[in-house]
Amino acid sequence: MMNEHPAGSWSGEFPAGRVTVTPRAIASIVAGAALQCEGVASLANPPEGRAPLLASEARRGVEVHLHQNQVIVDVYLLVRAGVPIADVAHTVQEQVRAALELALDARDPQVNVRVQGIRGRY
Repeated sequence: MMNEHPAGSWSGEFPAGRVTVTPRAIASIVAGAALQCEGVASLANPPEGRAPLLASEARRGVEVHLHQNQVIVDVYLLVRAGVPIADVAHTVQEQVRAALELALDARDPQVNVRVQGIRGRY
């Protein structure tokens, strides 16, 4: 089971020792899962006034929040024109949640999808 580490990372105790996962690594997991979803054009910048957590282009559209024993992520993305936005958002939520549960043994991670725009023409 994973627990919050005082330095803001996520850590877990296992028979062989402790595993610590940084927010940067969590953002990579989230970005990879989101970008594999059908209908996602790319990750997007958070709304103006919100500084991105990471400068890396691959993770710029992900904010990671660690609160007690819960992982909360905000995924900002652009969807392709002509796809059902609600379906894409739901797929992203499910895929990201599954990736976090598998990688971190996280219980019920919260995945908020924020569609920032549409790429292409309708």
